[in-house]
Amino acid sequence: MKKLNIFKKTSIYNKQIIIILLFFLFLFLIITLDEVLDLPYHIFGAPRTPVNTFEILIEIVITLIILLILLLIIKKLHDTQKRTEKELMIGKERLKILNKILRHDLSNDFIVIRSAINLFKKSSDPNMLLEIEKRVKKSLETIAEYRKYEAFIDINANLDEIEVYELINDIIAEFPIIKFNFEGKCKVFADDSLYSVFRNLITNSINHGDSSKIDIRITNNAKFCKIEFCDNGKGIPDKIKDKIFDEGFIYGNNGRTGIGLYIVKQIIESFDGSISVMDNQPNGAIFIINLRKVLKT
Repeated sequence: MKKLNIFKKTSIYNKQIIIILLFFLFLFLIITLDEVLDLPYHIFGAPRTPVNTFEILIEIVITLIILLILLLIIKKLHDTQKRTEKELMIGKERLKILNKILRHDLSNDFIVIRSAINLFKKSSDPNMLLEIEKRVKKSLETIAEYRKYEAFIDINANLDEIEVYELINDIIAEFPIIKFNFEGKCKVFADDSLYSVFRNLITNSINHGDSSKIDIRITNNAKFCKIEFCDNGKGIPDKIKDKIFDEGFIYGNNGRTGIGLYIVKQIIESFDGSISVMDNQPNGAIFIINLRKVLKT
């Protein structure tokens, strides 16, 4: 509801800008017509004003430039308004889905609580009170989690819903000499830059880790998707694991730079996600990415 009010104010503000620009354009056209048609002579019978053709052409060109700028501004305002409307609609639909899931989860807990209360009335079994307490606690935790999710949706209505399986399939097709094992599916909130993130991780494994095989695993829980890139390369020494995501960090003779991984981390965190690294067995590295899952009823 808060966003809708901002949108209304923005629309009124845009209209005011357009009216002001049209007013100044109208004044400029009047001045130009005065030069071309010599209005004082025709209306009031005043002496003719000498016509300077060059000045008139300059004024016409300026008028056309102002008109073009005005049209571009109007188009920009219109596009912004349409984009805002679309984001509001997407956010509204996502919140509707979220509310359905929340009602479903809480209803299950309330059914258990009601049953436990009825049993307690009949048997005075203290275990029923423990079950009620557990379910109440679980319900409160569920509400808290969905509040976080709601805040994320409200702020990030501009993010797309991306099927990770399809995206990674497109990327691994670019590396025919590398053996990939790929399993799992999940849809996440992100944008086109997620392609660059996944490609960067695969490229690093090949170029810097000398990997010949990469396993990609996708798993998910109630709120997040976990994507793991597991390679069979050289691995990453423990002493630099907490530095590889730092901006400008360089390691090794190959000039391994942390600039790429720094950007990767920034992108992932902009999606309210996280990235970490750990050792693979018997050798290699595992990059673990967690991203917000798209909830479905």
